[in-house]
Amino acid sequence: MQSKELKDWQDYAADQEKSYQRLIDTHGQGVRPSWVSTDLALLGADIRYANEKVAELKSKGDQE
Repeated sequence: MQSKELKDWQDYAADQEKSYQRLIDTHGQGVRPSWVSTDLALLGADIRYANEKVAELKSKGDQE
């Protein structure tokens, strides 16, 4: 059974990925306001961190 913490991190990563994709869909890949690029960078960092936490928690679960 998944721990609540693992599920929370997975949900957080999924929410951040949706926000990231929403910005891409709205503003595209080309020229866009600088705040969009900043938000994408911050969301990308959040997604990477959340995915690292998910992997860490999964590996701890495999060891138990």
